[in-house]
Amino acid sequence: MKLYFVTNLDTCKILAHYGIRNILVSYYYLQKNKTTIRDIIKIFPYKVNIFLDCGAPTARSKGVKIDIKEYCSFLKITSNTINTTPFELVYPNLDVGDVDEILSNQKYMEQQNLHPIPVFYPDDMNWDVFEQMCKDYDYVAIGKINAVKDTDELITELNDLIGIAKPYKTKIHLFGVTSHQVLEEVPCYSADSTNWLGKYGKLSYFNPNLDEMETFHWEDQPLIWLKKEIEREGIDYNKIIDGDSQEIAKFNCINLLKFENYLTKKHQPYWAERYAEPTKKSGTE
Repeated sequence: MKLYFVTNLDTCKILAHYGIRNILVSYYYLQKNKTTIRDIIKIFPYKVNIFLDCGAPTARSKGVKIDIKEYCSFLKITSNTINTTPFELVYPNLDVGDVDEILSNQKYMEQQNLHPIPVFYPDDMNWDVFEQMCKDYDYVAIGKINAVKDTDELITELNDLIGIAKPYKTKIHLFGVTSHQVLEEVPCYSADSTNWLGKYGKLSYFNPNLDEMETFHWEDQPLIWLKKEIEREGIDYNKIIDGDSQEIAKFNCINLLKFENYLTKKHQPYWAERYAEPTKKSGTE
């Protein structure tokens, strides 16, 4: 299982320090900050796996329209970077507009000799569309995951979609999944989350005795029981209890990496045999 750590130029330094290999960066962020993929990958002294998201939801919330031609041009330039700086690159379709426009964007990008991962919206698209995606592609992303839904209901819905994907050995990516319970119960190939950044002072701790993640706010309970664990990782305990965002991010980074390793061992890779079938579009570079 791949857990992509959502990052930017500044937070990449923490990820590189702890050996994180799976990162998600936003095209919208890169363009807004005049940053390139090369700026990102040179921070890492090793090969990284990059999920280059288009950043459509953020752009939409800012009233910014992403131009598909510019997006495609950026992807082509970025793909060429692989020739000089090795890294794995995957990227999704430009999922903006209504359903017809999203599906049209997929076709347009493919006509540009790009290989975007198709994006499916469970509440907006017919599920027959999802099955067709699974037939045609070896990697499909599920977006607009309704966090308002009851967790059990969400898990059931996502596992129903996994059930459709399994016969085709199609890998599934879950966009913006922050629930540890969902990731533990849904055998997806990959997911991404900003949880490690410790927004609002949230700590994520992987309890090795229970094999589960525990999430709590640094102010909610005394952390003396975690003091040895925190200091063993070279993190400043006093800064943690003072709510220092950098130290909290370091602690979360370490524990989410442990959680990722746990999920990799737990979930059976039903998609593994897919690589013996080279007939479908890959959705990767």
